[in-house]
Amino acid sequence: MDDCTATVKRIYPYLDGELAPAESLDIDTHLQQCAPCRERVLAEREFLTMFRAQLINPPAPASVRSRLSVREVLPADRSTDQPKS
Repeated sequence: MDDCTATVKRIYPYLDGELAPAESLDIDTHLQQCAPCRERVLAEREFLTMFRAQLINPPAPASVRSRLSVREVLPADRSTDQPKS
């Protein structure tokens, strides 16, 4: 597999910071030398930035927010940490 093919296959893990440091360094090195791959990565990065900007988490309904503010919410695995009588 040539460097361009390997780079294209790893673009999204690279942009998401999911690669091992050595793999990221390999891609960085390739991008310094390969304008077509560098342009593709820049375009994909711009796309992801615009896409993520559109992902807005809507606020929880008021009824849920009020219930959460009234009581402490424990993760399920912590509910068994209470002292036994």
